[in-house]
Amino acid sequence: MNSFFLMVSPYLYEGGLKSKILMFVSLAFLSVLGGQLVYVTGGTYLPYVHLLYVPIIIAGFWLGIFTGIIFAICIGLMVGPFMPLNVAQDIAQSTPEWLLRTGFFAMIALLSGMSAQITRAYLVVLKRRYLTDFETKMPNYKGLEALYKDEERFAMLTGVVVIKMRQVKEVEKAFGLETMSYVAIKTKERLKEVLSPETVLGRVSNDAFAICLENKEEALKVAQHLSQYLERTYKFDKIPFLIEMYFGIMPHVKGDSDSFRTLVKKALVAADHGLQNSLEVCAYNEETQDFSERNIYILHELREAIEQDQLSLNYQPIISLNKNEVIGVEALARWGHSTLGMVSPLEFTRIAEQTQLINPYTKWLLKKSLSQLAQWRKDGLDFVLSLNFSMKNFEDPTVVQEIFHYLEEYNIPPQMLEVEVTETAIARNIGKAADILQSLREKGIKVAIDDFGTGQSSLNYLFELPVDALKVDQVFTRSMLDNSAAEAIIRSAIMMGHEMNLKVIAEGIETKKQLEHLKKLGCDYGQGYYISRPMPVELATTWLDAKRTQLMKIQA
Repeated sequence: MNSFFLMVSPYLYEGGLKSKILMFVSLAFLSVLGGQLVYVTGGTYLPYVHLLYVPIIIAGFWLGIFTGIIFAICIGLMVGPFMPLNVAQDIAQSTPEWLLRTGFFAMIALLSGMSAQITRAYLVVLKRRYLTDFETKMPNYKGLEALYKDEERFAMLTGVVVIKMRQVKEVEKAFGLETMSYVAIKTKERLKEVLSPETVLGRVSNDAFAICLENKEEALKVAQHLSQYLERTYKFDKIPFLIEMYFGIMPHVKGDSDSFRTLVKKALVAADHGLQNSLEVCAYNEETQDFSERNIYILHELREAIEQDQLSLNYQPIISLNKNEVIGVEALARWGHSTLGMVSPLEFTRIAEQTQLINPYTKWLLKKSLSQLAQWRKDGLDFVLSLNFSMKNFEDPTVVQEIFHYLEEYNIPPQMLEVEVTETAIARNIGKAADILQSLREKGIKVAIDDFGTGQSSLNYLFELPVDALKVDQVFTRSMLDNSAAEAIIRSAIMMGHEMNLKVIAEGIETKKQLEHLKKLGCDYGQGYYISRPMPVELATTWLDAKRTQLMKIQA
């Protein structure tokens, strides 16, 4: 539809007075020329007379029904009583004959004019659809851009504020497509209640609105006002839910070279930067631009790094706190880039998760780590391998197939692999997570909830999910000796885990006191810098072998 509109839009309007006069004169000349052609070729009994339909159709379409009918009558008279049927034999036309032809001419003019009116009306509707968001009836991105192509209107612009909504896809999956129509319409209503009536609003994507400020309105003040007063709670089918909102600001100074498109793009970059860094209001600056460009660069380079096997793995041991023996290792990716230096795995996995690149990355992780586990098993080092997964991995069936493929290829028992999924990711889509994790667990693969305690609905999903272990987030481990609330969370997690026959693993153990306190609380396993930092494969192999030898001596 958009392509069709762009193709026919040059013909959407009838034109000004000058163009109409020029068209009228041109058609009159064409009509006279056509009449002369009919006479020269021998009269109206020949088919050349039908060429005169052309100026009639054009006149009706571009100059309207009335003008088209006038042309039809004039042309009908020109090739009527004043034009012989046969010039050579000087045979005149009968009156009914030329009157009937003139009537046909008028009917063609009428139909042409009516079709023009219908076409123009349709094109007006098409243009409105092209420039308007279907659900909210507000201008879409193209509509806002068209509005501010006017130089005078653009000169009035003082800034753009973009509202970026989080959890939109999760809400859509949970409640259905119609929910987003409700959210969009409700957000529009709330914005109109909070903002001044003359403020221009638009919806630039499914999860983003744009506010165009004029008349010296300051973007920062408007964004702060929205941050304070715009309601974020919605209710659909009597079920309440929250949509987080982040406000990106891009002021516009008269005389700047930025186009409207650039202003909106920069406001979106600022909103995305705020979303990634938990800043509700974020103004565009060099830092946000660098952040955006760095993300794009990392995404491009990461694809190449995966394809060319430029990533590496470190392994961090997980031990039994009571027996002090290694029960597993967690594989952690590392990326040393030639230009960027060491890129944090938190950074590049977060960026990869926003695209489908997370799936090639996870496939690389599976192959690399399971091949190493197979080698360790040959050397007599037997333990569980823990790997971090994204919920997006389970949207690609080939990732699950790769798990079973590599387990079979390297002859690794399924129970030697543990899949870790964060609590927050699971809580967003409990139903889907339960089905997928259950299918893995039925094959013997272990399942652990990572970063436990940081989510908002722990008790709700634990009863529904097939889980083997809980990994308490390191934030609580590090704080528990000085913070009673952190200790209470760990104590509760241990009690709950044991009641549900789950093992509890504490992350982030950095001191002996923390380790001893966790043992007193009854925690099963632990990992952290006090036990061992993540190590490259050669160092990890040496460490694990020494640990095994030490344990054998103690047992002897």
